[in-house]
Amino acid sequence: MERRSLRSIDFQPLRPDLLKRMMARQPRNLDDMQRVGTPAKGLPALEHLLWSAPVEPGTPGCTYAVLAAQEVQDEANALRDAFNALASAPLDATDAGTAFAEFINQWLGGLERLRWPGLEKPLREAQTRGGKPSFARAASGQTVAAWRAHWAALRSLAVAESGTNPVPGDAAVSIETYLRGRGQVGLAERWREAVQKADGAMQSLASADTARVESASADLKVLTALMQNEVGAALEVGIGDGD
Repeated sequence: MERRSLRSIDFQPLRPDLLKRMMARQPRNLDDMQRVGTPAKGLPALEHLLWSAPVEPGTPGCTYAVLAAQEVQDEANALRDAFNALASAPLDATDAGTAFAEFINQWLGGLERLRWPGLEKPLREAQTRGGKPSFARAASGQTVAAWRAHWAALRSLAVAESGTNPVPGDAAVSIETYLRGRGQVGLAERWREAVQKADGAMQSLASADTARVESASADLKVLTALMQNEVGAALEVGIGDGD
């Protein structure tokens, strides 16, 4: 959130006209790329330059693609280092409570980003204008892989692996485990069932199958409602509408 990493890595949608203008400037290094607009960089720009309008090796377009890739890598490295520093710094009770609330809200934000911009919004736009949905990663054929990777990260923090009892400080503690630790066993079971249902829908997805995309989106929306209406309160976390 502090670095606006999502925006710099994966601004959606790409602005092809801006990308064309930025490429015409022929940036030569990362300092030059600082003057390039975010909607013309990141993973969407790379996908465009590798699949939609492939650039030739040794051309200014190729140089631009390499610099865009380096920026993504640098941001990923910075995120890794920042999270490692955060993990090594002890928190007092007040800071821990704030961080936990941020975790829950960012998990929910990640879920909604997958559900709405990722799955449902392209379907609704296609229904309005006609034609096929414009899913992200379609040009590279990585739409379903991206959906599943996004969901796998959410799922790993939502429910505990079967038969495991993670130790705080040694492994990630799931939302389900937090619920059980607060005596919310019934809610934890319903939460786990809802996550498993969504997992089945996500695993069965095919990018061109509208019915399955709608079904997966509906199952994810159930999770959103459960978090907003019950889980957040059980964990004594206020659910916000911000980033």
